[in-house]
Amino acid sequence: MAWPWPNGSAPLGTEHRGPGRDNRSWPEEATLPTAPAQGFLRSAGPVPPFQLDWPGFFEYELGSEGDVALTLCRSVGQLSRTDNRNRLGHAGWATATPAAQEPGRHVVEFSIAPARGYVGPTGVHPIWIRAAYLSDPIVQAPPPSLQ
Repeated sequence: MAWPWPNGSAPLGTEHRGPGRDNRSWPEEATLPTAPAQGFLRSAGPVPPFQLDWPGFFEYELGSEGDVALTLCRSVGQLSRTDNRNRLGHAGWATATPAAQEPGRHVVEFSIAPARGYVGPTGVHPIWIRAAYLSDPIVQAPPPSLQ
């Protein structure tokens, strides 16, 4: 699929983003072409609006032609490696993470649909908010109060 997808949610609202770049001008830590999102990405531009809904946090990369690559599963063998090509030195203590390899089968749920109708004050359809809190999108209950 190729649509311009520069709008995604951030911790306190939405953020307009353009295509990512692999920037190596600062050698201490490279800027990666991926970006984080929470709950959704919404298209912008001359095409009809579409929205990708994903319960919870995810990572994506927006290409220069409007294409989107989603990170479906990410696993690591060690945190803060010395041979990391994106960062010189350590970000913290070098720590082996053998349980973070995520072997086995994974199920990833997301939807792509025309962006229309009510999506709530957060920009995310309420069913996905419930899914994030309750881990079950068919349970018809409000999210917990933050009071």
